[in-house]
Amino acid sequence: MNGDFDIDLDDQEALYMQEHHEVIPETEWLLGVKKSFNRPKLFVYWHRLKKKYVLAEWIQERTPTYRGLCLELWAGENRPQDSLSKEWMHRRFRHKEEHLKEQFAGARERVVEKRLTQQEEMLERKEMARTLRKKGLDAAADDILQGRTPWTTERQGGDQLKDMRKIMSEGNKIVSGSDGTS
Repeated sequence: MNGDFDIDLDDQEALYMQEHHEVIPETEWLLGVKKSFNRPKLFVYWHRLKKKYVLAEWIQERTPTYRGLCLELWAGENRPQDSLSKEWMHRRFRHKEEHLKEQFAGARERVVEKRLTQQEEMLERKEMARTLRKKGLDAAADDILQGRTPWTTERQGGDQLKDMRKIMSEGNKIVSGSDGTS
C-alpha cells in the first residue's frame, strides 16, 4: 500500500467535488462492496492533480446543477480493489448498530455488575444485621442496614474479610478466656 492513506473519520470534513475529481464508472468490485456492507453511496474517483484514486461516499450526490458533496474514506496510487483488504473494509464500513453495540456492551455489563453487587451487599448486610440483633446489638445492626458501616461484599473480596473476622474472633475468645483455656 505504498503511497496509500486512510482518512481519519474523526477529523474528516465533507468535500465538494471539483473539476479535477473524475468519478470512475462502477466496477463489479465496487458493486460487491456496496452490497456486502450496505453502503449504496460509495464511489471511486480519480484525483487528476494528485494522481490518486479515492474511495468516497456521497453525502449529497452530484447533479447537473450541483457538484456534489462527499466524504473521502481512502486514497492511494492504485485502484482500491487492488489495495484494500476485506478486513480493512470490514473495520471501516461496519454498521452503526454493530459499532454502538460494541461501544455500549461494556457499559451495560458494568451496570448489571453494579446492580448485582448492590443486591448482594444488601442481602449480606441484612444477614449480618439479623445476627447482630440476635446478640442484642440493635444499634450496630441499624448502622449496618443504614450503610453507616463500610461494607465489602464477598464478590468484592469480602471472603478475605470474613477470614480475618474469624481469626480476630478466635483471638478475642482466647484473650477473654471464653474458650476455657485461659
